[in-house]
Amino acid sequence: MSFLAQDSGGQEGYIKQPGSLRVGSQETQAVTYLIKKGQTINNLKIEVPTPLAKEQYFFKKWSSQLPTDGKLEKDLVLTAAFRHDKHKNTQAFFTGDSKDLDVNIGDYSVVNFTTLNHGKLNYKGNSLAGFSFRVRNDLTWKSVLDSGFIFPTPVPNDDNIEFIRWGGSVDFPEGAAVNNKVEASIFLDKFGLKRPIIGAYVPSDAKNPTKADDPKRLHPNSVTDPYDESKYMTIVIDAGEHATLRTHSTESRQLAFVVRQGTT
Repeated sequence: MSFLAQDSGGQEGYIKQPGSLRVGSQETQAVTYLIKKGQTINNLKIEVPTPLAKEQYFFKKWSSQLPTDGKLEKDLVLTAAFRHDKHKNTQAFFTGDSKDLDVNIGDYSVVNFTTLNHGKLNYKGNSLAGFSFRVRNDLTWKSVLDSGFIFPTPVPNDDNIEFIRWGGSVDFPEGAAVNNKVEASIFLDKFGLKRPIIGAYVPSDAKNPTKADDPKRLHPNSVTDPYDESKYMTIVIDAGEHATLRTHSTESRQLAFVVRQGTT
């Protein structure tokens, strides 16, 4: 298990070693403990080094948290990151290139908002298939929103399309999730059809023809014909034991339709 003081990595305006680590009375750039594999972490008496920032610098964070339970089965490296004082309160977010901004790019995570089809996203008058932002990863989404960040607005292609919801690699920052820390993420805007009937199919289980997970039912996440399943219901026409229903492509006793609620 190793603890390292991060090198500045050639960051403009930074000295090579903006900080160090202290264990007991010793000050160093690295501290390593040799630990037998399989040891229970909460039984280890590990002294976590104290990060020491040099003048005009401050300790920002550890690259990860030291585990408090479980067993140590592989090498673990924790790096102490230091920043120049001028980067203590940089802007919460930005778009585009950072070359004209005095920020430490390591303090920011890439957050993408995108859509696949049936609509675009609008951000400050620009309509595109997606937008990319750099957002400070030491902040909660609430803090970022309070600083003036606004989400791109979903814009359907026409009146027959509706916005359903945001999906993504992490929870979309709304409700309780606004208190989550920012992290690298992709948010996908999901649009859906609004037509009265999405389509028809022959139920695979005649005894339970309306079940939502019928493999023959049109899937709400279809790429070509997505829809908001909360706004649709299944209507089944059953010809009875001694008759069948015939369409241009099939003949069966039952035929199910995915119909928008409220359709007359």
